[in-house]
Amino acid sequence: FLQAMPKLIWEKKLQEAVKRQQRFGWSVRNMRGKVFVQRYYPDINKKVTATLPIMWEPNQELNVLNALQKINEVMQNSGCSLKEAVEIIYGNNNYKININWNKLVEDFKEYKNISKSSWEGNYSYFLADIVSMMGSSNEPKTGKAILEKLVKNKDKGAGRKRIISNAKTFLEFIVFKKGIDERYSPPADIIIKELKGGKSKKSYKKERLKDNEILFLLDDLPKTDTGQKWKFAISLCFVFGLRAVELNYMKPKEDQLHIAYKKVSANGNTDKRDIDGLSPAALPDLASQLLMELKTKATELPASVGKGKNDSEVGRAMVQYLKRNSKFWNKLKEEYADEGAVIGSYSLRHAFAYRGVFLYEMNPDDLSQQMGHDLQTHLKNYRNFHDEKGRKERFKKAKAKMLENSNNL
Repeated sequence: FLQAMPKLIWEKKLQEAVKRQQRFGWSVRNMRGKVFVQRYYPDINKKVTATLPIMWEPNQELNVLNALQKINEVMQNSGCSLKEAVEIIYGNNNYKININWNKLVEDFKEYKNISKSSWEGNYSYFLADIVSMMGSSNEPKTGKAILEKLVKNKDKGAGRKRIISNAKTFLEFIVFKKGIDERYSPPADIIIKELKGGKSKKSYKKERLKDNEILFLLDDLPKTDTGQKWKFAISLCFVFGLRAVELNYMKPKEDQLHIAYKKVSANGNTDKRDIDGLSPAALPDLASQLLMELKTKATELPASVGKGKNDSEVGRAMVQYLKRNSKFWNKLKEEYADEGAVIGSYSLRHAFAYRGVFLYEMNPDDLSQQMGHDLQTHLKNYRNFHDEKGRKERFKKAKAKMLENSNNL
């Protein structure tokens, strides 16, 4: 008998992610190079299947999860079957589709819901290029080809990277939110990196700060009234994993922190949520102390926090204060820069995620809800934390088993 090929690591991770998101009855596997979906109904012992126009290959996890979520929504809302839902979303004809690109741009603008200046500075100029190229006789046939044409003859740098990043978001929106043909989805991350022009000398993604570094930073802040207000604000972001702007949308709720902030992005909307504080090991009572300060209004937030209209403005005010008033912050900034990394207000949020995985042993579903984003976004940003935790646990078990076996010899 022929033995089945062992599953690759990325295949196992994809199937585990589907089980976590869809919970009951959903599974995926390879079918002639495409994603094959099965929905099992245990109460009636029935299986239904369908093939998606998504390649069975690495880096498709986000595409598959988004597709299954959309299919499930269509099935729930319309009462149709699995195959009918796939047909509704992807259509019968995979190659001849009349697409109103101007309408897609309008829908995307409405969905982003950002200021006129942000729209014009970050999106409108390259989206106009896409509309123009898609009406030409030699229009690109895939998402990868669209991105390649957008940056053709463009020099490497921040401008090129911004175009690719934002165009990738647009392509994800039209494919996974509007149901446009899968061939327009952006390529794998390794191709995206190449299209951006290789590794930049300057990194923009914020690095995680270690808990002991943050605690030392808090002690380093000036003992002035303003300094203590910023210590309070930074501590809240550190212990509750807040986006900086969420400092303006929080209030204590029994032993939790209620966040009324709603973030709108191409990946969806952030719902209101209640957060459990994750105190660092060195200060296990810090979360309860911060909640008490909020309840008694013993400490106020800095005035510049309340003036911030969005996460960028509040985060910038925080970093500006640290830059001007903390020698330790500037020392950390230089040390991380030597390693090609950047630190900022989001470094506190990343520290929360890391603590949630390693100290509090939270699973991806629970931690993503605490942080106010969906599972796909969480895994996109923090999968390496969960993978590292899994590797350490497997090594620990293997070492224990080895010691047990040696003792029995």
